Parts: sequence; structure tokens; C-alpha cells
Amino acid sequence: MNALQTAVAMVFAGLLSVLIAWAVDVQAQQVFESETRAAAQALLDSVVNQVRVGTSTALLPGVYGFSQQVSLPSYAPPFDSFYYRITLRNVGGVLYVRVDMTAYRGSASAFVSLSRAVYDVGDLRRPDGVVKIYAQGGEMGSCVVDGWVDLTQSGCYTVWSMPSPQTTRYLKFVVS
Repeated sequence: MNALQTAVAMVFAGLLSVLIAWAVDVQAQQVFESETRAAAQALLDSVVNQVRVGTSTALLPGVYGFSQQVSLPSYAPPFDSFYYRITLRNVGGVLYVRVDMTAYRGSASAFVSLSRAVYDVGDLRRPDGVVKIYAQGGEMGSCVVDGWVDLTQSGCYTVWSMPSPQTTRYLKFVVS
């Protein structure tokens, strides 16, 4: 093998190693984004289910008001660190929960935004009144009165962010 053949072989090996490293990096980023999506989906499912449980309970006869604790995760098992925002918003009479999550591992980062409709607040009527849902005010929001946001009013919202010293937030259900 002469010097030219050796140089061509070395260049080819170098290009091949760069291509393999790039493919591995792309695959790792896709897996990381998938893990971030799964964590955001689990958080969305948890918050939506907690809101639905409280609302269903408030629709029962004989129940006229209570507060419900909403538990939020404060740890990031598969990530080096993470940040999320939960937005509870009334859009045209429909209560939505949205989760925006950013996760970090090493030099990689991934962002996911998911949302789901929870209830049409027009359906929260009982023979003896209407169920009102109030959320504890967060880092941002509208329609805040004495630290609570009336989520049964169109356009009202609150945002709960993490990291935060609070790992629990509260919802208040009142029949009026």
C-alpha cells in the first residue's frame, strides 16, 4: 500500500467515524425527546385526572364546597434537570390544562408542549346550583382575586411553574 492509498483510507475512516458519531447523536436526541414527551404526558395525565376527580366529586349531591390538593413532581428521575409550566385556562367555556416541559441531560435539551380539554364548564350545573372551580394563583394569571383564579370564567387562567418551593397547589370547588 502506498502513501496515497493510506491517506485515502485514513480520510475514509475519519469520515466514517464522523458519520457514525452523528448518527448516534441523532438517535440519542430522539430517545431523549421521547423520554421528555413521556414525562410531560404523565404530568398532563396526572393534573387532568386530579382536576376531573375534584370536579366529579363537586357534582355529587350533598357536596357544597371543598379544597383539593394537586400534587406536582419536584424531582427529575431520568433527567439531569427539568423545568415545567402547567397552565389551567378557560378558553370559551372549556377548561384546558397545558404542560410545557424542558428537560436537560448532559449537553442535550428537549422541549415538549401538550394540552388537553378537561371540562366544558357549561356542564357543571346541578339542580341546586353551579359548580365553580377556583385554582390557587400561580406565577402568572388573570382574574386573580385573593390569590384564587375563577376557572369557570372565560379567559381566566393561572400558571404553576416548577422548580418552585411549592410541590403542591390547590383547587377549590364551590357550589353556588
